[in-house]
Amino acid sequence: MTRPLSKTRKTLSCAGLVLIAGCASSPEPRYFILEAPAVSDQIVSGDSRQMLMIGPITVAEHLKRRGIASREKQGRVEIHPFDRWAGALDQNIADVVTEILQQKHGPGNVFNYYSNFSADHNYAIKIHISKFDRIAGDKVALAASWQIRDGANATKMVRSVSFSQPILGLGTEDTVAAMNTALAELATAVHQSLPK
Repeated sequence: MTRPLSKTRKTLSCAGLVLIAGCASSPEPRYFILEAPAVSDQIVSGDSRQMLMIGPITVAEHLKRRGIASREKQGRVEIHPFDRWAGALDQNIADVVTEILQQKHGPGNVFNYYSNFSADHNYAIKIHISKFDRIAGDKVALAASWQIRDGANATKMVRSVSFSQPILGLGTEDTVAAMNTALAELATAVHQSLPK
């Protein structure tokens, strides 16, 4: 003979069903990667004798999360749990900046610290990203500083930039596209700061 469930067991069973239903309806995470904007023609400028090492790249603590960060009002930062970076943000930034500088400086003259650490170089460019956020849903803000060191590890130059890019749409894809454009501006600023 089957005994009826007690009131407590019924409550727990219902709670379990609600929990399972809630888990089943959770959205699937989406993964994003930064990319260098496409260019129609490669324009190489600068001293071809300069061999550049891009990196290491450091990022602010709140940017080390897998989720994409938004900066809200009153200093609040929201990390989006289902819109995530596909890999480490610092290495992805290094990939993009390296590719853009290869377009500007020559593909055989620019190396990525994370994939070619031992390559010979005249200058190492260390970049720190202090801000790389979606702001109030309509723009991306980027703030960065960098050091250029020569082969003897002596600091030759220190620079910083801060700018924003409008987001031309409502989706996360549009935010990432604006981030790509902001990184292209950063790479251009780094290129323009190279020793003559």
